[in-house]
Amino acid sequence: MTLHVALGGQPPDLWALIRALPMVLVKSVYMLIFVTLGEEVGWRGYALPALQARYGALLSSAILRVIWALWHLPVFFNPSVGSYSDLSFVLWLAYLVPFTILITWVFNSTGGSVLMAMIVHAVMNASDEMWKILSEYSVRPASAAEAAAETGHVYLMLTVVFWVAAAAVVLVYGPLNLSRRARQVLPPTSGEPRARVQ
Repeated sequence: MTLHVALGGQPPDLWALIRALPMVLVKSVYMLIFVTLGEEVGWRGYALPALQARYGALLSSAILRVIWALWHLPVFFNPSVGSYSDLSFVLWLAYLVPFTILITWVFNSTGGSVLMAMIVHAVMNASDEMWKILSEYSVRPASAAEAAAETGHVYLMLTVVFWVAAAAVVLVYGPLNLSRRARQVLPPTSGEPRARVQ
C-alpha cells in the first residue's frame, strides 16, 4: 500500500485497516484449508524438494513456476473464479516469478516447512481484503473494463514489490539455496545415490 500512496493514491484509514484484519484472518484460514493445503502439499511438499535434488533453488523455483502457471491457466478462462478473469495472464506470470522465489526462500529457511509455505500462500491470497479499505477499491467497478484495470493495478504494484523482495533474497542468500540453510530435497529411494546438497 505504500507504493500505492507513493504513486498518488489515497492513504488507508488506520481504523479501517484494523477493522479489515479479522476478515483477512478468516479468509486466510479458508484459503489455508480449501486452497493452499491441496496446492502446497504438491508444490512445496513434493515438487520443489524433488527439483532441488537435481538443481539449485532458484532454477527449481523457475521450473516450478512454469508448472504452477500451467495449473492455473484454465481459471483465466472462467469468469466465475475470482479476479483471474479480470487479470492479464502475462501480468500474473510476472507476479508469480518472484512469489515462487519468496515461497522457496520461506520453505528452505524453515527447514522444509510445508505449513509455512501454506500460510504464506494463504495470507497472500487473502490480502486482497486489505485493498478494499482504500477508497479507490471500496466500490464495485461499474464495468468489466474498470474491474480489469483495478485488478491489473493491484497486481502491478504487488509485482513490483515482490520483484524487489525476491531480488534482495537472491542477492543476500544466493541462488543455490535461497536460504542460509541447505536447500530441502526429497530423500533418495532405496538403491539411488543421495543427492549432494551444498
